[in-house]
Amino acid sequence: MLDFYSGFEGWPETRFELRRVGEKETGVRIWDGYFYSIMAEIHPEEGRWTGLALPYHLCELDDEPWKIPNLQEVTDQWERTPVRHLDPTVQRVHAAVLALLRLAIASGGEVWIIRD
Repeated sequence: MLDFYSGFEGWPETRFELRRVGEKETGVRIWDGYFYSIMAEIHPEEGRWTGLALPYHLCELDDEPWKIPNLQEVTDQWERTPVRHLDPTVQRVHAAVLALLRLAIASGGEVWIIRD
């Protein structure tokens, strides 16, 4: 599991976990501050929240664990999310999650979000 949480022990964390039949779980472990920075860059589309922003703003991600129901929609959204102006670590977190989402689509896996 890629770790962007170490050093922030005691603070909230978000994990994106890729689950595939017959394979070991893998994922990205993130300090919530990095996750919030990325989510702040996602804006409503045509006046409404979509993709991962919808459950994020409805606080549904707090109902653990939470399976991303439409990986393609969330992947497309993350591909459009502007992060080049953000801290380099946040950019690496974004890239790691995006790579995980793409791998899930390519391998027929599921991505679950766990908040601690």
